[in-house]
Amino acid sequence: MFSNNKKIFLIAFLSAILILPACEKQLEEYNPSGLTAEGVYTTPAGFETLVNGAYSYARWWYGKEEGYGLSEMGTDLWLPGVDNRNPEIMLYNNLQSNQAFLESLWGQFYQAINLCNAGINGIQESGLSASLKTVREAELRFLRAFYYWHIVETWGGVHLSTEATVGPQTTANRSGVDAFYQLIFDDLNVAVANLPNTSTDYGRATKPAAEAFLARMHLTRGNYRQASDLAQKVISSYGLSLQAKYGDLWSMSNLKKRGSFGRQLLCGSEQQRPGQLPPTLAGTPAAGITAISCSQ
Repeated sequence: MFSNNKKIFLIAFLSAILILPACEKQLEEYNPSGLTAEGVYTTPAGFETLVNGAYSYARWWYGKEEGYGLSEMGTDLWLPGVDNRNPEIMLYNNLQSNQAFLESLWGQFYQAINLCNAGINGIQESGLSASLKTVREAELRFLRAFYYWHIVETWGGVHLSTEATVGPQTTANRSGVDAFYQLIFDDLNVAVANLPNTSTDYGRATKPAAEAFLARMHLTRGNYRQASDLAQKVISSYGLSLQAKYGDLWSMSNLKKRGSFGRQLLCGSEQQRPGQLPPTLAGTPAAGITAISCSQ
């Protein structure tokens, strides 16, 4: 019995001697859930995910019930059915700041703003080429203006920031409407100056989209001449034209002709009444605008 135990011990001892030298190299850990913004957004591929992510928040206004609920309910474009689940919006009956649509869009828009701020302030460390940095920053500034426009038009003078929030924030500022629009104009001027006329990557902001947006902002602020000049430039300089048939506007084979940022900004979102131009650009005498084209 003793001899057998000695043999077992000797075998185990010799095995350990043979195996241990193979474990000299330390185990290299990789934790995919432990990624940080600093680690991801300082690489070209990682920074591209930031820019792409900044676009995604637009669907909360143009692609979900919250957006068309706040933009059309309570107007003569919308009639309530038997099952009216949002009387506070439809009838302005006891509308409070904690209404579900308002809370949802508030959070989504400020998440989008935070992502844009992080990208704009960190683009120099992105590892992108100099030319691509210029374009991506212009896209982020276009998007920041886009989200702040929705915020200021929905809530008025609320929290305005150009810095990314990286931790808990317990205080907020209240900025005036003029401050919002000053930042919107500043961002759009950068976008107009640096975005390309077209993009092979469908859906990205382009120069005519930025000019159309800027024209709408000038009209919003009563700058009629600037609005007219920019709108006429967009109409005449980029090969835009009306669809030959009214019904083609809703053809499933025509999605790319009616879904870009430029056409949504000048021609309205797809939630708008068929054939109706935005009130700010539809035959406004003071702006000298009588028509706008929604196809290319």
